[in-house]
Amino acid sequence: MKQTLIVALIIIAGAAAAFVGLRNEAHITTNVREILPPWIGYAFTGEGEHSMSRKVEAGKTFAEVAESFGIGYEDMLAMVDAAKDTYNLEKIVEGKEVSVIVNETTGVLEKFLYQINNEEVLVAEKQENGWTAERAPIPYETKRAEIEGVINSSLFAAITAAGGDERVALALAEAFGWQIDFVTDIREGDSFKAIYEKRFLNGNYVAPGNILAAEFVNDDRITEGIYFVTSDGKGGHYGPDGLSLEKIFLRSPLSYKYISSGFSYNRLSPVTRTNWGPHRAIDYAADHGTPVVTVGAGTVSSAGWNGGLGNAVFVRHNDTYTTVYGHFSRVAVRKGQKVEQGQVVGYVGATGDATGPHLHFELRKFGTRVNPLTIELPPGDPVPAGDKERFAATLAEFAEFFGD
Repeated sequence: MKQTLIVALIIIAGAAAAFVGLRNEAHITTNVREILPPWIGYAFTGEGEHSMSRKVEAGKTFAEVAESFGIGYEDMLAMVDAAKDTYNLEKIVEGKEVSVIVNETTGVLEKFLYQINNEEVLVAEKQENGWTAERAPIPYETKRAEIEGVINSSLFAAITAAGGDERVALALAEAFGWQIDFVTDIREGDSFKAIYEKRFLNGNYVAPGNILAAEFVNDDRITEGIYFVTSDGKGGHYGPDGLSLEKIFLRSPLSYKYISSGFSYNRLSPVTRTNWGPHRAIDYAADHGTPVVTVGAGTVSSAGWNGGLGNAVFVRHNDTYTTVYGHFSRVAVRKGQKVEQGQVVGYVGATGDATGPHLHFELRKFGTRVNPLTIELPPGDPVPAGDKERFAATLAEFAEFFGD
């Protein structure tokens, strides 16, 4: 209650204050630092400077957030213009951190920070001749940690039982997500071990970072991988053979409860109980509004109403593969838009010929629908030839961990 009251007072005060008056809030903000999370803004605050940070609330625009700090309209326009080639500030995202840094003596605004993602922050800085803007890495302090365990019910339960938080489970599932479906493939007795990064900010643990090395034993099948950054700056997980663990497609397009209807060449209608003919798709049962991601990069060839599929999205990945996502409550992309693997394309619904909320998912190869659960997908790209020696050295670093 005390924390909520203090935060509320700061928000109310910030909306009315000019920056010359912010120095009067320094004492309140200093007290709040002891009970709020380790804000990114503190890491960019230098000697003689004072920072204030907030999370973007649902439905708030950049102008509303900036105004809550007392930032004037001219500075808002100048910041948006300076950042236009770096990040579109008019598309700020709910939950991201925004910070302002002011001169502790004069109260003059010096910097405006916006958290782009978990790796980078936009830093807009006021200079004598106007505003500049650039992306900067979040200055985490990183330490290594090791975790291992056996699965009795779920990966999340096993990770927490071993002393990790759920975000470690998410990172591990993401690293092996192209090899293992963590909903359908997991078996009791499966085991894992991993070396991962623990990230600290201002001396406080923030989140896990990269999974540096990991081994997962699934139904007696061993999958191993290490994190490696190629010379062109792209980081990813590779097996000991030097092949990327990332395949052209993710194993599934959403976090689902169960498969309500599998791929088949003959099934009954759930409504009329008459023969509906083949169902060459996978139906994933999930809560209404669950975000659905594209399993691979490509171009949206259709987005919108599509008869029995209801609100649907078609993504053309290349000359060979197209994926289809149906029964959305809401579509999140438009026709012609380029999408990246893992990007949200819509939200689970029950539109069209659906009897309840679920995702209808198709994988088409040369126009023919194939079973996405059984088809053998192309392997990942290998480590570039120029990086093989450095990759071998990185793999050797974890030889003891893998028991080699």
